[in-house]
Amino acid sequence: MASSTPSGILLNPLNAPTLAITYCSIAEVQAVWSVFGVAARLDDDLDGAPELNQQVPIEQACSLMNRFLFKRYSAATIAASTWAKWCAATLAAVVLARRRGNAVPDDLQKEADDYRDVLKEIRAGREDLIADDGPATPVSDELMAVSNLAIDGRWLRAKVRRVDSTSTGGPQNNNGLKQNNTIDYVLWE
Repeated sequence: MASSTPSGILLNPLNAPTLAITYCSIAEVQAVWSVFGVAARLDDDLDGAPELNQQVPIEQACSLMNRFLFKRYSAATIAASTWAKWCAATLAAVVLARRRGNAVPDDLQKEADDYRDVLKEIRAGREDLIADDGPATPVSDELMAVSNLAIDGRWLRAKVRRVDSTSTGGPQNNNGLKQNNTIDYVLWE
């Protein structure tokens, strides 16, 4: 059974899976789109009860942001950024505006496009995510590592492996996952 807030908005019907961390709340979306605008977009049959969980547009916006930001930043770092909070709120407002095939107001669409442009620059590495105290710390140092490789030529198909005694750096961290330092290599005769 779904629980609801005093305003009657459904919290999580049917225990649907949700993102572990979202970057804004429904209150921030209401600050961008208005309390009435959010309520009207969630209520399909205009009976005063929302047909859509209020977290759905927020999760869609955060999921879109993750596509741009997870390559360089952790979820906790993103969640600590005020800029990310307002980016998520604006993108969630756009999701709500489009929900039933309605047009997005031009000023809201322009603001969302501006946020998307910055997200693209962050993903490309030309911009940094701005935290409240300056540029956010990326998950890796983003420096290239050098590895010496040895190929065993006795076999037609061989694994190229890192030589630990002469390589610099070490296994590189990629969003918490260790990279595989072997390459499948086919020797041509």
